[in-house]
Amino acid sequence: MLTNRKVSTIQSQIADILRTELIFGDYLPGEKLNEQDLAARFDVSRGPIREVLLILHKEGLIESKRNCGNFVCQPLSEPVNELMLSFKSSIEQFSSAEAVCVTTHQFNNLSSLTTQMEVHLKHGELNEFRAAELEFQQLYIELAAGKDLSNLWYLMAIRVDQNQITEKSLADKLELYQQQLSKLQQINTHANQ
Repeated sequence: MLTNRKVSTIQSQIADILRTELIFGDYLPGEKLNEQDLAARFDVSRGPIREVLLILHKEGLIESKRNCGNFVCQPLSEPVNELMLSFKSSIEQFSSAEAVCVTTHQFNNLSSLTTQMEVHLKHGELNEFRAAELEFQQLYIELAAGKDLSNLWYLMAIRVDQNQITEKSLADKLELYQQQLSKLQQINTHANQ
């Protein structure tokens, strides 16, 4: 269960930052991620950076080449991207169609995330918007469809949306999430009566 105050390791914090930068295209496909440079940037030793790079490798955002280093993955081929996008959309549609009963705490977490998205969008903070969006969607899907589908969705979401995000598309998504939240509130109001 999520709480308003998350405790996370330095590795997960760094992974969140780099993941968002990779998704938004701050690094070019094929670009090398230098351990020493990243360690200096985040003021940590190379050990935590190696752990972060392993996480990002497992998520499919970077590839490791023995004795050469870590590199940003090339974009997915069009057929693979379309297949993953279709499956990702199917999970989202399945989750949206499910009647989800949530606790007040879970509802407040989702509501807080939509508020964060709204603030980030208003200030043009697209990376921060995307991080809150991923957290919102992953939690919503987990509540509606379970942890397995939520984890599978997440791995696809961070790859298929890479470099395809605009302020307009984020505004449209925010409106959709606010509608989902409203629907969730109606379901739970009726369930509690």
